[in-house]
Amino acid sequence: MHFPSKRGRGPGTGSARNAGSALLVVVVLLLLASLFVVFALNVGRFEQRTSGNDLRAKLALEVAESGLSLGVEYLNAHKALFASDDHWRLCGATETAFPCGGVPDSRRSTMYTYRATVGDAATTMSSRLLPLPAALADSAAGNFPATRQVGAVLCRVSVVTPPGGGIACAEDPADASTTWVVTVVSKGTLTGEGSSSTITQTLGGYNVFNLGPNTPPLVASGAVAVGGGIQIVTAPDAAGSGVPTSIWTRLDVDANGTPNTCYFDEFLRQGGTSSGPAYYDGIAVCHTCNCPTDQSLSYGSGAKLCEGIDIADIEGSGSGYDQAAYDLYDKNDAVCKNSANLSIHREEFPDDIFAYVFGQPSWRDDIKGSSPPSPCARDDLECHFAETRINNPACKYVDAAGITKVASVPEDTCYLLNIQNKIHIGDGIDDAAECAALGAGTSGFVWVHKQAIADMPGYDCDTTIKGLDDLGKPSAPVALIYDGELTQVHFHLYGLLFVREPNATTVVDKTTGGSAKLGLNGGAVIYGAAVVQGKVESGGGGTAAIVYNKDVLFNLINNPGNVNPASIPGSWTDRLRY
Repeated sequence: MHFPSKRGRGPGTGSARNAGSALLVVVVLLLLASLFVVFALNVGRFEQRTSGNDLRAKLALEVAESGLSLGVEYLNAHKALFASDDHWRLCGATETAFPCGGVPDSRRSTMYTYRATVGDAATTMSSRLLPLPAALADSAAGNFPATRQVGAVLCRVSVVTPPGGGIACAEDPADASTTWVVTVVSKGTLTGEGSSSTITQTLGGYNVFNLGPNTPPLVASGAVAVGGGIQIVTAPDAAGSGVPTSIWTRLDVDANGTPNTCYFDEFLRQGGTSSGPAYYDGIAVCHTCNCPTDQSLSYGSGAKLCEGIDIADIEGSGSGYDQAAYDLYDKNDAVCKNSANLSIHREEFPDDIFAYVFGQPSWRDDIKGSSPPSPCARDDLECHFAETRINNPACKYVDAAGITKVASVPEDTCYLLNIQNKIHIGDGIDDAAECAALGAGTSGFVWVHKQAIADMPGYDCDTTIKGLDDLGKPSAPVALIYDGELTQVHFHLYGLLFVREPNATTVVDKTTGGSAKLGLNGGAVIYGAAVVQGKVESGGGGTAAIVYNKDVLFNLINNPGNVNPASIPGSWTDRLRY
């Protein structure tokens, strides 16, 4: 019997196999998708941890930065710390503990670390920290509890040059100069978060003055007309060991009256009046003493000034150099019995008188400064005088209210604006009170100007200044910077008087040396030195005096308040870890 064939789908057919394969692929894809999801979750968690760690690291760095800023401000406000050993001890050569480890080991043993308590060995961490004014709040660092620890390591730059040259830190304060370098080490920590950051920055302290304690008692870029009975006590070593200088000018010294210059001992002992010398605040003073003519280095006789070796000037004020400058002055005149005088070369006098006092170039010699420089004789009146004022179009400074400002002012004015710890009479802030408070208790840097500067109105303090009995004292002298003309002065000033070219002047006359003027009347005495960017005159009855005193000038120049700090470029680093 024959049966017809049947077509059907059994379990082993191709369709069934295809369905099974599809299911397998779906399962594999689901598995891979699950793996991708798990991997993505792990990556996300890793990135979250990374971003969290980065956030905490940045917060710790910001805490350290805040400590660094506070440390710098603390040291700037307490610059007297640098003048003694009370709060410092030497680091050990191998001491790497905070903060000594923040400086290179090659000079670590000659540097000092701050200690909070005088005489303390500073073994604990807290004893090595600067006493910053405020602690961090628990929410100060992104709601993380945080701490900051700030220390300092000091180098007092030695006056002794080490073998091979360069500079060194002085272990003995007696060998130290007024220049110091301090490294501030700051550590910021997020408490309990395992995140911290340590940064360091080095500051250098520079003296605002460029002149030294051997500066002559009277320096002027213009003529000096000494009249009446003015007395000038010479600086015995101003021009070298044993070479006295009483007056130094790029023009001429002229006399009308009976002026005298002499050494300090002759002024006190042989020229003393019935009042005699007395001691005031550690130095010998005499407001009424005179130089005896028979012991004077230079002296006036009627309209004639018999110039001795202590007068550094140039006879005549012509544009050329007078051959008489090399002739002995009045060598055949029977009236003059003192030592012979020789004129100086004009190129020996500083062309920029502001730079002479402060070290900041502020005036440009258009002849020597031309491109290419013009040739000129060494005694030419034009060539050796900086007549054009240098302007700073974007001077940045912080005013007395703590506001940072930018103004277009002369370079010398910008320098004065950036001197810290000064009494600024003329800035429009408490001018009347500051002027009225001037007196024996005044010390440090005082700048007075009547003329408006930028948004500062200026202030007329003339009447008060001229009528003062004492300004400053020997142990705490004053540097009085006065813009313009200061005449008919009667005060006793201890320190430095600098009469400056007014701010608005752009060019000064080479034949006058500047428009500033100093005029001393009878009874006025300056113990220290006077520098004038212009003319000096005296008269008005009675005897005035400028008495060179090295101790007073030394106390002024070395006053910690007259040292400004500045960050050393490239010194910031976070290479350390504490």
